This record gives sequence, C-alpha cells and structure tokens, in this order.
Amino acid sequence: MKKKLFNLFSVVVILLSLIQFPGSASSETQEATEWNIHAFTAMNGKGEVIDQLPLNETLSGKVELTANNIDRLDKETLTIPLPEGVQGIENQTDPANGVKASVKTNVLELEIDYEKINTTNLIVDFGFSVLNEGQNIVFFDKFDYSSATVNSSDIVRPEPAKAPRAIADITGNVQISHSVVTVNGEVVSGTNQVVVGDVVGFQFFWKIDPVPNVDAGSTFTVTLPSSEFFRFKDSASDYILRDAEGVRIGTYKIENSIVIVTLEQEGVDAEKISGNFQVYGTAKKEGNSDGGGNGNGSPITVLPNPTPTPDPEDGPSEVNEYPEEDQEFEKGGYQVKGQNLITWKFNVNHTSLGEMVDTFQANGKVAGNTIEEQKAGILVDHLPAGVKFNNDSMWITVPVNIMTDDGKLATYGLGDGDIQVHDAFVRINPKEDETYEDFFERVRNYPHEEMKRAYGVYKHSNGRESVLVAVGDTPGSDAFYYDEINGGVVETLINRAGYLTPTQKDELRKLYGIGGDNAKISPSKGQIVAYDVSFQVIVEGGSGNYENEATYITNEVEKESATHVDFQEIGGSAELENLTYAVLQKTDEETGDVLKGAEFELYKNGSYVKTYTTNEYGKIQTDGLEAGNYELVESKAPSGYVLDSTPIPFTVETVSKPTFVNFTRTNKNTYKFTATKTVAGVGTISGTKEFKFEIQNGAGKAVAYGKTSVNNKNTSYPIEFYKEAAYTNKIADSQWGTILQDGSQYKLVETSGGDYAVSYSIGGVNGNDFTVTHTANASAPVQSVQVDVTNKDAYDFKAFKEVTGSGAFTPGKVFEFELREATGTRKVKAYGKATIGGKNQKTAIEFFTQADYDPSSIITDWAAVLTEGEKYQLIEPDTQHYNVAYSGGSGTNNNIFEVVFNDNDKAISLEVTNADSFDFEATKKVTGTGLFTSETFKFELVNSSNIVVAYGKSAVSSKNTEVPITFYEQADNDSTKITDWADILTEGETYRLREVDHSGYEVYYTNQDGAETDSFSVTFNTGKKLTLNVENKRTKILLPKTGGKGIWNQLLLSVVILFIVVGSAFTIEYRRRKVGE
Repeated sequence: MKKKLFNLFSVVVILLSLIQFPGSASSETQEATEWNIHAFTAMNGKGEVIDQLPLNETLSGKVELTANNIDRLDKETLTIPLPEGVQGIENQTDPANGVKASVKTNVLELEIDYEKINTTNLIVDFGFSVLNEGQNIVFFDKFDYSSATVNSSDIVRPEPAKAPRAIADITGNVQISHSVVTVNGEVVSGTNQVVVGDVVGFQFFWKIDPVPNVDAGSTFTVTLPSSEFFRFKDSASDYILRDAEGVRIGTYKIENSIVIVTLEQEGVDAEKISGNFQVYGTAKKEGNSDGGGNGNGSPITVLPNPTPTPDPEDGPSEVNEYPEEDQEFEKGGYQVKGQNLITWKFNVNHTSLGEMVDTFQANGKVAGNTIEEQKAGILVDHLPAGVKFNNDSMWITVPVNIMTDDGKLATYGLGDGDIQVHDAFVRINPKEDETYEDFFERVRNYPHEEMKRAYGVYKHSNGRESVLVAVGDTPGSDAFYYDEINGGVVETLINRAGYLTPTQKDELRKLYGIGGDNAKISPSKGQIVAYDVSFQVIVEGGSGNYENEATYITNEVEKESATHVDFQEIGGSAELENLTYAVLQKTDEETGDVLKGAEFELYKNGSYVKTYTTNEYGKIQTDGLEAGNYELVESKAPSGYVLDSTPIPFTVETVSKPTFVNFTRTNKNTYKFTATKTVAGVGTISGTKEFKFEIQNGAGKAVAYGKTSVNNKNTSYPIEFYKEAAYTNKIADSQWGTILQDGSQYKLVETSGGDYAVSYSIGGVNGNDFTVTHTANASAPVQSVQVDVTNKDAYDFKAFKEVTGSGAFTPGKVFEFELREATGTRKVKAYGKATIGGKNQKTAIEFFTQADYDPSSIITDWAAVLTEGEKYQLIEPDTQHYNVAYSGGSGTNNNIFEVVFNDNDKAISLEVTNADSFDFEATKKVTGTGLFTSETFKFELVNSSNIVVAYGKSAVSSKNTEVPITFYEQADNDSTKITDWADILTEGETYRLREVDHSGYEVYYTNQDGAETDSFSVTFNTGKKLTLNVENKRTKILLPKTGGKGIWNQLLLSVVILFIVVGSAFTIEYRRRKVGE
C-alpha cells in the first residue's frame, strides 16, 4: 500500500514539473530588474532648469533612468523620495511608453508596465509645485540620485554629498569696505591731524559673503599702513574677533604690520560674516602713508611734531614712582567720542602691587615673607539711573608694573594693555526671581567654588543695574598666576623690554614668579594681585552729569571711589547752539530712585519762561539759555511725594560752546511703610522658605499683600508688598500715601511661612499695630513706619506622666525625669518632674534646665535647649518600683526622638506610664540518689479560696539544677504566658503554689529567705522580689514515700521489663531450636 501511494505522489510531482505557469520561467531564470537614476532636474514654466523653486507655481520635473533588464510581463511600482515641501499636480498623464508618473507628498511613484515598454532607457516627465513656506529652496541633486539604484519597488535615500573641508587662506574672499582713523580720540580731520609721535587708531570694516567651504583654523590677513610711517607692536597674545552681532567667530593678532585673523567654528559655519577690529600704531615719520586694509583703507598724512617725543620702544622717558595714595581703589570715566556711551575704568587692588614690591625688597629679592591675602575680592558698581551695561564691553587687564632704580613700584607697566584676561571671566546671569543679595553671593563665591573668575549684571526692580566683578582671593587659594596669562605673555613682554637691563628683567621675573622656582621668591607666590577693569554703559537718560560710586569689597572691608562724567547726548546735543542748558534730575530722598512727572517752572530775572516735566529718567533739560539770572521752582510733585517749592537759582554767562549746568533735587514720600523679616535661631533652613503677609485695616480686611523669601538664618530680608493677593502689581514707595489712609489704624500679620514662633516690633516696641500720619510739608519729617517680623525657631516637645493599676496609691507622689542626649556622652539637657494626684490621671511633666528645679530655669523655649537634628531620650531614673512604659517615641523603649525645628508635623509628645508591679518567680530542682533522666513538672497557683489563678511548668533535664517555672493564665496554652503579675494577682491576697503531679517524689517548698513554705501574700510596688523554690527528692526505694500514682507507675514499669525479658528468652530459644534442626 505504501509503495502504491509513493508511486502516485511521484507521478503528480512529475506532471506539475512539466506544466508551464505564466511568468514562472522568468522567475526562475531571468535576472532581477534594477533601475539606475542618471539625472533628476526641475524646470520652470519656460522649460529652464532651476534650483530655486518658487512657491505655488506649476513646475515640471524630469527623471532619467536605465534598467539592466526589462524581459518580464508584469508591472512594478518604483517609489523615489523627493525633497520636503513638494506636492503633486492633479491629472498626471499616463505616458504611452508604459510608465505612469504620480507625485504624492514628498514622493515620486513610477508605475512601470513591462509588457508595454520596449527600452531600458526611460525619460519620465512629471508636474509638481512647492506649497510649504520655508521649503522653497530645493536642490534635487543634493540627494546624489546618480548613485541610487532602484530595485524591487524600494529606494534608499543616500546621504547628501559633502565636499571635504580644509584649512585655507581665504584673504581673497575678504572685502574691506572702509577704515576710520582716529587720533586723540577723534576722527582725523583738517583740524585734528596726525603728527609724529601720535598714537593713531585704525578701525577696519570687513565682510566675507559668502563664507567659503573651509574648516576652522582658516585665516585671512589685512595689511596695516606702511611700516615706514607707523610702528605697530606685535601682539603679545591673541585678541577676540566678534562679528557685527557680537558673536565670537575667531581671534586676531598683529605680526610685522599685518593683522592675521584666524576663524573658529562659529565663523566658518556661517553663510556670511562681517565685523570690524581696531589696532593702534605710533606715527614715527612724516609723510604720506597708504591706509592699509588690503588697499582699501583711508590714506594718512603724518605731519612733523614741533616737540618730538621719545620712541616708545626705548621705554618710558622717565620712570616715576607710583605713590601709595594713588594705589588706592579709584575710578575714572569718559564719554566715548561721537557715541552715547560712557566708559568707566577702575584700578582694583593696586595697593597689593606696592606691598608686593616693598616686601620683595625687604626680603633681599630672595624667598621670604609673603603679602597679606585679600579674600573674596569683588567690584560692585551700582550704575546711575539712565544708563545700562553695554554687553560684551567688559575689558579686564592685569597690571605688570616695573620698578624704579631705587626699588619702588613704578607707574609704568608692561604690555600697554596686552595682558588682557577678560576672556577668563565667566559671565553669570541672574536666575529667575533671584534676589540681588543671593546673586551677589553667587558671583562673589564663584572663584572659590568653581576656580574661575566671574562677572554679572543684575537688573533691579526699579530698572537700575548693578555690575559685579569677582576676582577671588588675591593672592590665595582662589588666585591665578602671572606665569599662566595668555600662554606666558608676561615672560614675552619682559624679554621684549629692550630698555631693561638683564638684571632688571631677572628681578621682574622673581617679583612676579615667572619661570623656574621664581614663584617661591615672589611675595605673592606668583599669583595675580591686581586688575584694571573697564566697561561701557549705554546712556539712555539724555545729556547731563552721570555720577558713579563704585566699591571694592575684600576681607569684608569696602573701599569706595566716586567719579562723574559730563555727557552730551549724540543726535540731540550735537546740534545745540552755543548756549547754556540746565539739566535737573529728580530722585527719591531715601532710595535714589528717579521720579517721573515732577513739574518745574523756569523763571528768568523773575519772569516766568516755561514749565518742564521730568521724564522716565527723572530729568528735565531746558532750552538753550542766554546770559541772565534764572530760577527753577517745583510746581507739582510726583504722585505720592511732598512738594518742595524751594527755588533753585543759577546764573548763566555767555558761552562759546554748548554748556550744561546740572542740578539734582529729591522728594519725600507723603508716607512710607517698610517691613523686614528675620528668622532667628540656630536651626537650618532647607532651601528657600517663603513667608506671606497682609496689611489689614481696622475691620480685618487686607489692603496690601506682602511676601519675602528667606534662605539664611539671622539675616534681615525686606518684605515686598503688592496691591493684590496674586502678587503682580508691586507697591512703590510713592503709592503708600494712597493705599494707607491718613489717620487710620492698620496691622501687619504673617499669614503663612511655617511653624515658627512669630513676634513683631515697631520702633523697638513689641506689637504689629500702627497708625498712619501723612506728611504735607517738605520741611517736616516723613513718617516712615518700619515693622520688624521675627520668627524664632520653634520646637514643640511635651511629656506626660500617668500611674495605672489597682494597687494602693498615695496622692501627691513626685516622679522625676531626665532628658538626655541619645548618643555620645549622653549629657543631661533637661530635668523634669510631675506630681501625681491619683491613679489614671495623666499629668504634664514640667522641665527645667537646673537639677534643683529652680522656677527661674523652667523651659518655655525648647529651640533654645535642644539642637536640630540631634536625638534625645527621656528616662525615669527612679521608677519607685513601678513598671515603666514609654510611648510616642522611637527606639527599643519608644522614648527616643529626633528634633526637627519649625514643623508641627514633627512635634513630639511622649507619655510615661507607671503601672503597679509585683516581682514573683519560682524555680524547680530535682535532687536525691534515685534514677532520673528528664521530666516536665506541672504546677498550679491558687488563691485563698483554692481557685487556680495560674498554671506553671518546668522542664528539668538533670538533677541538682534550678530550672525556672514558667506560668500561664491557661493550662497548655503557651500564648497566655504571664509577664506582669500585677495584672494577675490581687494586692493583699494570699496565694499557694502546689505541684500537680510529683510522680513519687518527696516535695519541699522554700521561699527567698529559705523558710519552708508554699505560700506568699501580695503587696505591690515594694521593689522586693518574692521567690518560691520547689525541690523534688528521690531516694533508692521502690515506692515513693508519698504513694499515689507512683505505685502504678512502678508496677507498669516492672511489667514492661518482665515482658521484654520473657520475649527475649523466647526468641533465643526459638533460634536455638531452629539451629538444632
């Protein structure tokens, strides 16, 4: 049968193999079809090839493909990706050549009918448009379709082909548009000409559009004016190059009267870049020079100097001593010529330079004493109203002064500004909602925490800015080294100084710790001690006098310096006539905030001229005034301020150029309210804690809402007030007169902030109520109410004592306690006591700091006694023979707790419960000469009425050993083990212990005193332990003296032994007989 089935199967297979199915031959024998794309182009409506595709226009595309084999009869769809944004045009045609093109979103589909096509080379046209904004530039060839192979309806989009980048000289791509030449701070002109000896500034404006495909490190050069007429010092270090937007794109330096620019990644990645740089040269020869700039700079004529000056390369004409009084922190400023900018300049810590030189000389120019360390130095400049910091204008250099012939610090320094280090200062920006105080600390501590110097700009709520520059310790652990500046620029400058002798150069190396072991000789250990800081501010407040009062803080000591700059607004005052202009600024008397809206009347020789109103910067500027006597009189005060109509007289003389006279005036508030918040104590504050407040009127309704954030203990924080609970509209000082009504009473209330103990004081008097009185007279003092809100650390600790039980109790019993440290020395922190009036009465324990319970030492503030984070344990040293139980705490005995301040959820309440106690135990021992292996003995404890109150048992495994008897409330129930006899026994009752089954033993009972007895009477809380000892004795007699069940046990044992003997004999006899058989 199997053979028959196999033969039938074979026949079927053979027949199937002979049948030719459509397409089966090609699937087995023909080569797979592969399509290769040769070209892919786009054309406009005119048939012109384009690579920029306009939006919403009908365009056409052409794709050219070649197949390796088309010998097949089926159809296939090829899917080819298109650039993003391409959409198809409706009614695509069906070409007669057997290919249907259909454009879908970002895809070209080609439906190929192999039965119709008769060529392996196809050219397919299709229509499309670009619909998406921002996608109108499409380069079809960016996909490099020429290398793509289409097979089995699939195509993989190749990566765009990228030309390799290389470092190259791209000077030919640079366009110099023009140059600006200045001397003495002004543009060179017919009235401001260059003479021999002048330091001339050359500013070149350049652009590269487009940036060629080069790599970072590529360079371009710009020529400077002829070295025949100008001397340009080679750069000791690279300078930063920024584009027109202020983005750093590279560096530049001067070598052999050529500027060499090196582009960084930001520069070469841009499509186009532009910018300018400025260099300075010294005119050394009269004549006509080219302007440099690769031939595009402005030519310069150098005139002879009637009073020749020494060549700068020969060094200073005279080395002068740097006086100590001039080394103090000082500041200067000037208006940048032709711009609405002021440059502020600061000499920071130059006194340490003088100290360093003096110490160097005193040490004999060898290793010795070092100079005093200046800790955490920070420059603080609160900018005046009407100006703001000009970003990227920070310029910081390190002064490296030479020494005079007699070993003093000289005014002349090396480098002429080359020793710049501002790039080593990290700019730090304020965080959202960060206070000025927190920002100040963050900037100041940055050099210590991050080992990087820093600066930052903070904008206050009144719009004014503060500039902070942190230099760290000078010198010290946070300091930075002279030898490390810009790759050793100090060493380079010392070597270049041809006017110094080899000995002088060597001494400078030792002074500044340059090279070898000279850092050990330097009195600063080679670390930087001084800086020169400058930056620009943009002036928005118009013409006038701008005063700047900066401070330098180090070792917690402030050093102050003030300066002012007369400023003329460019674009306004530049066209002024040769007259005098009065400028007045109005500010708040206390805060210095500028005041808008004050009106001033101008009078000339007693006659009214005009009224002026202060602008957003608190300023007025009069029209040009001719000679005469004038007065300015305030006619309207800013809202919320007291009018001050005191005249401001001034006299104007005839002038030959626009001249400014400057005045300032202050106003008082009609009423001012301020409040501060302080969290006192030693506990920690986790993160930042916010407190909220309300100013409530007599009816308890809130009229203002305050809040402040606190992150340090024992520090006063101002409370900021707002008009609504959403804290959006902040109350200005000038608005208090309209919010708090004259003659009304208010109070400040803290509404949230934690579980601190809150106290208020006004003028040193406890309380939070105040009455408002407005000021109407400019000569009268303004009522300024200051409320101080102090939150002290709080910790809520309570403990209670209770005596329970049925025993007798004498009222008035005093219990004492100790609160100790839970670890370490376990020092006693507090002493407690409680007087109990009766049982089951919970009584609070009072605590004192003194062991004699002096009433003056009673504890009312636990935060002043305990330490946050520490653990403490409450114990009762003398339990007075009661059983003590603690609850509410942690640890084995539930009497330990950890202190967490200002959190009521972490408050602790301990309870100490003293229960009646009775200490009773019993033991069992077997003695005698009789045979004993092991046995469990049982007992009963009965009262005077012979009622069983407890069941006992003891497992004895050997003779002459006392074994405890364990007692239970229920027989044969181990879960009812007795642990507290005061719960079982009754005070005054008599109990008797009896052995239930002594198995033929002689039984003896004795108590703890050795007396023969099996009974005892109960008295609670005596502290005395009562013991009964049960002894069972057995001698070598057949039957126990006591008889009873022991007789039957002995008989039963004898029968068992006899049975074993007889059985053994029977077995032996049986075996013997079997052997005999």
